[in-house]
Amino acid sequence: MLVLLRVGSGAASPRTKLDSPVAEHEIHASDLLNYVQSSVQALRVPLLAHLKQQCLDLASYLRSFACICGQNAPAYSAR
Repeated sequence: MLVLLRVGSGAASPRTKLDSPVAEHEIHASDLLNYVQSSVQALRVPLLAHLKQQCLDLASYLRSFACICGQNAPAYSAR
């Protein structure tokens, strides 16, 4: 499965303006899974500040997705 990633001004916002410069990139779902797994493993660090920053980074990364498209599956918008 491929994942469509929108990067740019307003890409993480559900209210993106049509004239915002946005680049779209396709990545494999397995690459996304590896990123999420490595981020979750990094959360085991006992420092609270590091934990908070990892959560914020992961949330920001996941919000940047425009949609996840699979065969015979509808597109879903990230919020």
